Amino acid sequence: TVLIMKTAEEKATEYADGMYPNTDNNDYSRTPAEEWDACYDGYVEGYNEAMRWRDPKEELPEDEQVLVKTDKDEILLVTYWVEKGDFVYWDAPVHNVIGWRPIE
Repeated sequence: TVLIMKTAEEKATEYADGMYPNTDNNDYSRTPAEEWDACYDGYVEGYNEAMRWRDPKEELPEDEQVLVKTDKDEILLVTYWVEKGDFVYWDAPVHNVIGWRPIE
């Protein structure tokens, strides 16, 4: 079995196609093309934000589980971290975390 992953743009197209036209929530100040574009753009923006790697020096996660990326291009699931001054202790044997992101 081959698993074929869709791109964010393909998923956004499906989302916009499924959402518009929605006459119950239609903003009649916009044309149908503008409504579709707004749905598409909103999906892509949300996807990009979810997939963005955050700098642990600038912000730490609030979620219970996150993915972390190391300077060796390892991606690991962690469920615990403690901030001690300028250092963050992760629950996995992780060194040199360069980014984290929520699990979506």
